[in-house]
Amino acid sequence: MEENDDSAGGEADGLQAIKTVASGGALKFGGRILTLALGLVVQILMARLLVPEAYGSVTLAIAVLSISLRFGTLGLDSGVSHLYPVHEDEPSKARGIVRALFQLSLVSGVAIALLLFISAPVLANRAFNEPRLVSLLRIIAIGIPFTVAGENALALARAARDARPRVFIYDILRPILRLGFIAGLIYAGFEAVGAIAGHMAAMILAGVVAVGVVVYLLPSWEVPAEPMGRELLTYSVPLLFASGIGYLMSEIDTFMIGYFLASEKVGIYNISYQLGTFAIFFLTAGGFILPPMLARLETEGQTREMDELYRTITKWIAFASVPVVVVLLVYPSEFIGLLFGAQYLEGANALRVLVLGTFASIAMGSAGGSLTS
Repeated sequence: MEENDDSAGGEADGLQAIKTVASGGALKFGGRILTLALGLVVQILMARLLVPEAYGSVTLAIAVLSISLRFGTLGLDSGVSHLYPVHEDEPSKARGIVRALFQLSLVSGVAIALLLFISAPVLANRAFNEPRLVSLLRIIAIGIPFTVAGENALALARAARDARPRVFIYDILRPILRLGFIAGLIYAGFEAVGAIAGHMAAMILAGVVAVGVVVYLLPSWEVPAEPMGRELLTYSVPLLFASGIGYLMSEIDTFMIGYFLASEKVGIYNISYQLGTFAIFFLTAGGFILPPMLARLETEGQTREMDELYRTITKWIAFASVPVVVVLLVYPSEFIGLLFGAQYLEGANALRVLVLGTFASIAMGSAGGSLTS
């Protein structure tokens, strides 16, 4: 009888886990649609108002930003997704994790910003042979500390299994600010510099808001914070190298095109890459709450429910992605020409290749985040 009760309890817990992931995924899905829509408008705006060479320079600068942020976060976004759910029932440790997260974010964000600001001429002139990149990279450096703090704050909210801060700030507020700032500065005649300045202004404001909102939502612990910096770093830094290499792999195509070819080719390729991301937004949405949910189930010893949860979420994400994949495979030139203009049609075949690779990743599910948890 007890075994039946345990079995029934396990099934209930597994169903509740699926509901939690689904509800968080639904919220993330709605926010992701808005993000993609606004992001697409921004890409169309830049592609049509900037010459391909200037658009390519902006693309290279944003690629450098992505790598800088990955190393600036120190892997803490992944580490807190595991450690906070494990220790959230221990107030002193939970508070210690939060304090360590923000202290380490400040130090690493400032260090990466200084490094990028100083090395901007070397990267621009020697790596990409693009002197105009110097000013773009230095604008990016100014915003890195704020963005790192914001990214890690949103990771903390995710660890608490609350999708709202990331959806409302990262998927709604930041894209709206980005569109407004970039459009205004480009129309004011600042071209590539205006595009990057608008991008970073949106990220800085969103980062500040994210820290404020997440700190407000956290419990008011009435106990002293236990030192958790070493434990958080010990868990996070190995993940930094794993995720850092992953990010480098995701951007290496852009960097190699920028190194070997003209910046115009970077712009053409980026159009295809951006359209290719439409195929993966179901994975991003459906897998958003999955890693901390798995970490919580593992802590409770519910391994069978973990397996069932992963299989169920992966299956539905794959099914939902098929229509988008098929459309982009069959009509790549039509989409590129209609949205961005005939000067970018060269990227049609690249889009087909990217979509096929993306769907292979979707079929495997959110494996990386789940293994981290």
